[in-house]
Amino acid sequence: MMKHDVKKLPAALMQSNDRIDDRPAPRVQFNFQLNPWKTARFLGLIALLLAFLSVLGHAGEFILGKGSLEEYVRLFNLGAESNIPTWYTSVLLLLSAALPAYIASELGKSAGAAADVRWKILAGIFLYLSVDSAAIIHDITLEKPLLEAWHTDGLLYFPWVIVGWIFLAVFGLVFFNFWRGLPDPTRPLLAAAGILYVSGGLVLEMVSGYLLEYQPSSLLLRGTVATLQETAELLGLVFFIYALLDFLQRRQARQRPPDRRQA
Repeated sequence: MMKHDVKKLPAALMQSNDRIDDRPAPRVQFNFQLNPWKTARFLGLIALLLAFLSVLGHAGEFILGKGSLEEYVRLFNLGAESNIPTWYTSVLLLLSAALPAYIASELGKSAGAAADVRWKILAGIFLYLSVDSAAIIHDITLEKPLLEAWHTDGLLYFPWVIVGWIFLAVFGLVFFNFWRGLPDPTRPLLAAAGILYVSGGLVLEMVSGYLLEYQPSSLLLRGTVATLQETAELLGLVFFIYALLDFLQRRQARQRPPDRRQA
């Protein structure tokens, strides 16, 4: 009787293993270990350092003469393209795209796909901006055609700011209720990030165009405004990254099971 049962044992074990293998694998949970404040401080200090180096170049050329620090200015001028500040801007924009994409993935697991559509849209916008910052797509698709088609002046010297304000209005209509539904302190942090970014990307861009038209010889003033413009955009991105890291940290803290030792 025992020999007969022993012969059946391997088959029974195989059936048991099959049942175990059919079970769904446990979902892997990823927790952000980045400290929001330390991360933002590090990224912000780099932005301020780049701003200082840019101002240093403009001041040096003002004192020594235009072209005296050509290579230095080319590398660190915040108002120029294809240099170190442009690369750093692309990195911040890429981080700003990755965080909403991750949040959309996490919220989709618990709230369903419909709840995170605007997070995905946000990720897509910042991903495009990151690629555009590195590849200068806007120079071909927007700036040159608009300059040829629209002969604007004054604060609208750069006609693409009109398109920018229209996009901002549409963005506000689509995302206002989404923003209102976010918890504190995420909501005011995102508002501060948006104000900084728009101040640099649109408001100071209009001032820069005005100076280029009416005070083209004021190199130091124009360089200072361009530096302030790009610095505001960089700090706006840093605020945005901090807000989303803080949002993730608070959400994960709420989902963490209570410590039984404290129960």
